[in-house]
Amino acid sequence: RFTLGTARDRGPVYHWDPRTRGDHEGYVAGYFIESAINHYTMTDGNDLRLYTAAKKLAVSWLKRETLSPLRDRALYLLGLANYQYGDRIASFYNFDELMDKYPESRYFYPALDKQYQIADAFLSGYKRRFMGIPMLSAEDEAVEMLFRIQQRSPGSPLAEKSLKRTADYYYADAQYDVAVDAYQAFIDRYRRSPDIPQVRLKKAFAELAQFHGIKFDVTPAINARTSLEEI
Repeated sequence: RFTLGTARDRGPVYHWDPRTRGDHEGYVAGYFIESAINHYTMTDGNDLRLYTAAKKLAVSWLKRETLSPLRDRALYLLGLANYQYGDRIASFYNFDELMDKYPESRYFYPALDKQYQIADAFLSGYKRRFMGIPMLSAEDEAVEMLFRIQQRSPGSPLAEKSLKRTADYYYADAQYDVAVDAYQAFIDRYRRSPDIPQVRLKKAFAELAQFHGIKFDVTPAINARTSLEEI
């Protein structure tokens, strides 16, 4: 259940007391945003009326209630709304703001996981919106997103996953020299990972892909052989 506030979060609240008006509005807005997300999904994105109204309400509430203890939840909901609509860049920055300002929030790790999903989708071909139409690739932005995830949660399973996803992207994109560096970084940081054998193998393949014959530098072939021997 995604709402901007609960009775337990706020304690006793007299709904129409001016002092608690912002929290009450946030509580109601949470249900509205959740309903808008569900409505948008159920109509396959063909009806934007509720989504548009809910987003305007969330943005207005965030601007007005700068000191509310419910702002982290509001940012998370706004991020979800933008994510569902397909504005993944805006969604990423909503989650970024949440984590920058509220590092102790219970929404920190759900937001971080959502950021990984955004980056992964961009690397898999998801397009950025331009004038409401998905048409722009965002692979470079996705790599930067994965790097930021590693910075926010160093040593975590999600950071490990992000580094491997980055290396795999470079490999699939035939950027073999950068892929080798990324795979080596993974090996150095996550020596106990169950993915190490696969990573070593792909590192060897990336090294071998840089070998262009005996008339050229044979170092890539030597490095590939060494990597295979280490598996």
